[in-house]
Amino acid sequence: MSQHAKDYRTPEDKVQVFRKWRVCFMSHAEDEIPWEFQPETTQLLVNAGETALAFYKVYNRSDKPIAGIAIYQIFPEECALYFNKIQCFCFENQLLYPNESLDLPVLFYLDPSINHDPNMKEAKEITLTYHFYPSADQSVAYVLQEEIEKHQAEEKKLILKRKELTDRGIKLPEVPGH
Repeated sequence: MSQHAKDYRTPEDKVQVFRKWRVCFMSHAEDEIPWEFQPETTQLLVNAGETALAFYKVYNRSDKPIAGIAIYQIFPEECALYFNKIQCFCFENQLLYPNESLDLPVLFYLDPSINHDPNMKEAKEITLTYHFYPSADQSVAYVLQEEIEKHQAEEKKLILKRKELTDRGIKLPEVPGH
C-alpha cells in the first residue's frame, strides 16, 4: 500500500462478529382500511448474517373484500442499509376476503457488514414497523365482491328451489352444511 493512501479496514479485534441484535416488530393499519394488524412475533434476537423469520397477522373485519399494501420503516434509519428482506408481504398487494385472517411472513437478514460500521457501534436494537394502507387499485376487490354476491344469489335460488320441492312433497337427498 502506498504512503498516501488511507487504510479503511477495521482492525479484526474491534469487530464484534458474534454481536446480537434485537429486532422489534411493530404495526399500524391506517383508518381508511378496516383491518386489524399486529405482529405475531414481537421481537427476535439475531446475529448479523443469520436469516430470521417473523410473522404478522392481519384480519379484514369488513363485509367486503379489500386490497391493501404495506410500507415499512426501519429505526434507526442508518440500519436500513443493512436490513435485507428476502421475502415479505410488502412486496405485493394483499387481498383479503370479508372476515378473512392471514399470517404474513417476513424473511430477512442483517448484512454482516453492520458489525464493521462505526456508526452502528452503539446501536443494539432495530425496529421494523409496517403501515397498511388501502391499495389505490381496488379493481380486484370489486370483481371479487361481484363474484361473492353472484355466488350468494345462486345459493339463495337453490335454497328456495329446494324448499319449493320439499313443500310439494318431493324427497331430496341431504346436502351437507344445509
